[in-house]
This record gives sequence, structure tokens and C-alpha cells, in this order.
Amino acid sequence: MNLQVINTFVELESTAARHWWSSEDRMAWRDDLLRRRENFEPAALKACLASGLNIIPVHLWDSDLRQCFTQVDSAATAENAPGIFQQLDALQANQLCGVFPRPGFWMESSWTEEEPSLRDALARARDSRALVLRCGFVTEQTDVLMAADLGFSGIQIHAAELDLFELQYLIELARDCRLSPVVSVENSKQMEIVLQTDAPHIALCCLAATGREQAIRFVQQTLPRIPANCTRIVVAGGFSQTELQHLGNLGAGTILCFG
Repeated sequence: MNLQVINTFVELESTAARHWWSSEDRMAWRDDLLRRRENFEPAALKACLASGLNIIPVHLWDSDLRQCFTQVDSAATAENAPGIFQQLDALQANQLCGVFPRPGFWMESSWTEEEPSLRDALARARDSRALVLRCGFVTEQTDVLMAADLGFSGIQIHAAELDLFELQYLIELARDCRLSPVVSVENSKQMEIVLQTDAPHIALCCLAATGREQAIRFVQQTLPRIPANCTRIVVAGGFSQTELQHLGNLGAGTILCFG
């Protein structure tokens, strides 16, 4: 796993989202969705976080995704869609987890079978007052809107090459959709942009295959820059449980654990 793979995810997510958005006029769907979401209670991510270290599992949709985010001490078995739905059904009040779907998942042939089950599982999680984040390196309004439509509680928005106005727009759109926006960054340049927004939750990418020392150093140097009123999150992949605890000792109150 390296930063080029993050860039590949950004490109895949963006290409799929733009293709779907431009395939026909989506504005009526967007406006209707925003009207319907007005009556939803805003997701309160902070209410699900304890005072100590929170290691939050991110369920990866299939084996191909898991190969990109495999922890060194994890089993080689991969989750599939039915297994993920069972995990969501087991959530209790104020529990939090993430789901990382395949880029462009809604355009695959299997989606017609998976969609009703995912919607039902997310609805049951919401009824249980649990939160489910739509994780992934997304940069398009399509993904924000679709996450809300499916029933997710929050969404990971990646700073990527977005400028200040583009990033702020996505944060505000997520809020309008009653989603908790988690903005992830992978370098100091992106961090400079994010600090100019009012992002309530900031996540630092810490992926072992970029080089453990380099990844941990980025977290160590950047965590203190996150404002005190923001949730400090680390997006981690490829680390052992001991290493995750070490990341927590650096000041990361919450770790989204891919893999």
C-alpha cells in the first residue's frame, strides 16, 4: 500500500461518480434527497467516542479491497457483503463502524441484490442509534448524496487535490444531508487546505506500506495541528494491534482501522 494506491482510489471513486452523475439529469434527485434529509436528526459522531482510545473497524467490501489494507496480524479471510450486513445488525447504541464499498459499487451487476440488504442493515443500525461511516477516498458530491440516500451516518471525504472552496462545499453538503463529515489528509499540503475549512473531524492517513517510520512521523508531526474543537482521527492500515496502541499514545483519540 502506498500513496499512489490512494491516488488510484481517488481516481476510481471520482470517475465512477462523475460518470453516473453525467449519465442523466440528477438535479431533481439531489433536491428531493436534500428535502427528505431535512427531517433527519444530524449524526453525532462524537457521542459514539469514549474518552480513551477508540479503534473503529472499517469493513472492506471484498477480497480485492482487503489486499490493499491488510493488517500484519490479521487473518487472511475476507469479508463479503452478507458478512458486513451481519456486522451492522450486531451494532448497539452509540457503537461506530465504517464500511468501505468498492469504487462504483452501484454500477456493478451484484448491486441489485446487495442494495436492499444494505439499506435495511443501515436502517436497523440507525434505529439502534449506532453510526456507520461510508469510508473511502471520495471527492465528489455524488458519493456524499448516495451515502445519505443509502442511510449512512457519516462519510469520509478525502482532501486530495480539492481546493478550499470545493472541499468546504462537500463538508457543507454532508451537513445538509445530516452526515458527519470526516475529512482525511495524506500530506501537509492537504492539511493546510483543511485547516481553512470548518471540518469537525480530521483524519490523518497512516498506511504502513508507505514506510512505517514515515507514516508514523507524519501523524506525530501533524496531530498537534488539528484544532482542539476537532475530532482527531487516524486512518490506519497494515499495522498490528500494538502499533495501533502506539498511534493512540501519540494523541489520536480515534483510529479508523482498515483491514
